[in-house]
Order: sequence, then C-alpha cells, then structure tokens
Amino acid sequence: MVKSDVRKEVERKFVHVGIGLFIVLAGIRIESTFGMAYVRWFLLALTLICVGIDFVIADVHIKLPLYERLQRRHEKHGLHGHTYALLAFLVLLDVVELPVLIAASLMLVFGDAAAAVVGKIWGRHLLAEKKTWEGTIAMFMTSLVAGSIILGLNSVSVSAAIAATLAEARVNKINDGLVIPLVAGLVGQGVKWLMR
Repeated sequence: MVKSDVRKEVERKFVHVGIGLFIVLAGIRIESTFGMAYVRWFLLALTLICVGIDFVIADVHIKLPLYERLQRRHEKHGLHGHTYALLAFLVLLDVVELPVLIAASLMLVFGDAAAAVVGKIWGRHLLAEKKTWEGTIAMFMTSLVAGSIILGLNSVSVSAAIAATLAEARVNKINDGLVIPLVAGLVGQGVKWLMR
C-alpha cells in the first residue's frame, strides 16, 4: 500500500477512535445522570444527524471538507461507517445489557482501528480479502482488552472478542461498523445468559 494511503487510513481510524470514544463516554455519562431513555434519545439524535449528512453528501452532492478528506470511495454514495455503528448501537440498546453494549462498542472503536493500522503497516500474511493475520491478531487482542476492562476477563468478554474478530476478518461486503458491534454484543449477551 502507498504511504499516503496508509497515512490516510491511520488518520481515519484516529478520528473514528476519538468520535467513538466520545459517543461511548457521553452515553455512559447520560445514563448515569438521566437514565437509559435519554441515552436512546442521544443515539437517535446522532443517528438522524449522520443520516442527514450522508444524504447531503450522497444525494445533494454537497462536499463537506472533513468528511471528504476521511471518507472512503464507496461512502460518497451511501451511508458512512459511523452511521452504521450508531444504527447497531440503537438496536443493541434494546437487546443487550449496558455493560455488554459498552464492551461491544469499544471492540469496534479500538479493535477495528488496531486491525486496520496494524494490518496496513505491518501486515504481511494474507488471511482473507484485504485482511492479514497481523491485523486480525491485533483486532482480537485489542477487543479482548476492551471487553475485559468492562466485563472482566471471563467467557463473556472472550466470546465477544472472538465474535468481533471473526466479523472483522470475514465480512467484506457489509460495513463492519454495523457487523462488529452487533455480532460481539449478541454473542456476548448470549453467553452471559447461558452462564446464569
């Protein structure tokens, strides 16, 4: 990969980590201060804003400098990754417990960034289309740490990290901003229910 492409991907992931971390921390703060109903309204408002911006870019063809600099080619004509992630968070809000949702969100935020950066810079051994073993290992280790910080190191965090890693490594046609948190959250919650 060309150095400028690597730099652009690292830049994108840095912004995604910052925005993702802000959303997670804001959601935690809103929940502790006002309750879950306000978290839902917060995520819904963010999702609607992002869908509106995606519409303006794709259908009205208005260029937004920050978006234009960071977006991938296919995002110019549809939804951006963060919009998919917000949709996943909204779905998970009604299906999984809050700690599992936070862990799944952090697996996307940090794990996907680690996979992309490590894979682009140090990835040498191809695993699947555009995926390397090095990036996949970075995804798993980062997801496991993120999940363990929230859920503890147990079968729930390990299974969610494995699920997030498999989703990131194997899914290429559907945006991973949607798939990673959904799969990690649903598997993590399923294991949590089984362990009761």
